[in-house]
Amino acid sequence: MMKKILFSLILSFIALSAVAQSQKFYCEIHAVEQNVPTGFEFFFDFGSNNVYSRWGGLSEKQQLVDEDGRYIKFKSMVGAGNYLAERGWTFLQAYTSVYKGLNLLHWVFCKEAESPEEAYRGLITKEEYKNRTK
Repeated sequence: MMKKILFSLILSFIALSAVAQSQKFYCEIHAVEQNVPTGFEFFFDFGSNNVYSRWGGLSEKQQLVDEDGRYIKFKSMVGAGNYLAERGWTFLQAYTSVYKGLNLLHWVFCKEAESPEEAYRGLITKEEYKNRTK
């Protein structure tokens, strides 16, 4: 009888731990060619907000900012990718496209975490910053 109870408890524990497993979250960096000193502007797509604005361009709301709301400037796509890698994101794929005559670079990353809050820790978009400071 005691063995059956112990066995049932072990199975319950295994079932509960399986539910709390991590999941994959994705981020895509969009780098659009601009006439700025670095040559590109960087936008971060976490899948929760529209990266393209209703006026047809990429939305500055999806650029990363620091804790004071200042834009984080990257000198290259590799710099933006390293920023994500330093926060536990893994590079998956790169591709290019053309949007309104401009070259776009796309790098896709993923991160395993138990929650969106854990996955996105240390990453703040301009839109999220504005919502926090309202």
